[in-house]
Amino acid sequence: MKKPRLSDVADHISDAALEDGSSLAPTGSVFVVIRGMILAKDVPVALAEVPIAFNQDMKAVIPGPRIIPTFLLYALVAFKQNLFKKVGRSAHGTMTLMSSELAQFSIPLPDKETQEEIAAAISTVERKHEYHRRKRVALTDLFHTLLRQLMTAQIRVHDLDLDELPLKLAAEIPQQVVE
Repeated sequence: MKKPRLSDVADHISDAALEDGSSLAPTGSVFVVIRGMILAKDVPVALAEVPIAFNQDMKAVIPGPRIIPTFLLYALVAFKQNLFKKVGRSAHGTMTLMSSELAQFSIPLPDKETQEEIAAAISTVERKHEYHRRKRVALTDLFHTLLRQLMTAQIRVHDLDLDELPLKLAAEIPQQVVE
């Protein structure tokens, strides 16, 4: 629940557990954390891009025919502060968001065409943000590599052609960041 989209998770459920009664939320479900200390500072939400099993600390909101899953995700993120205000503390101290509060939570619901336009625009920004995040990570890694090489005398400052350095750096950025 640290990313807005879940296409895989750290733990996987076995076929035996599924046969024993566990169920999977379908693709397009929006997960909301409803119990845990994370609720003291945030209400994590994420869109399932694959069927996902979940535990009692989360609720899966399955969008009906009038709402686009991606729009629901972005609406919950946009109005997260209002949802956060509904978080309370249980008798034993754990932070909780009551299921009834989540069920009664309302968001503006434009027509499907407008939902699609809003979701497409925000998705574009989300993709660009991820692209630049990966690029920053790659450049930071490259910086640390060059710094280590300079500090251990694997390369010398006088050997660097500063005019060609931007071209060399661009060539060393992993291709997946550029895509």
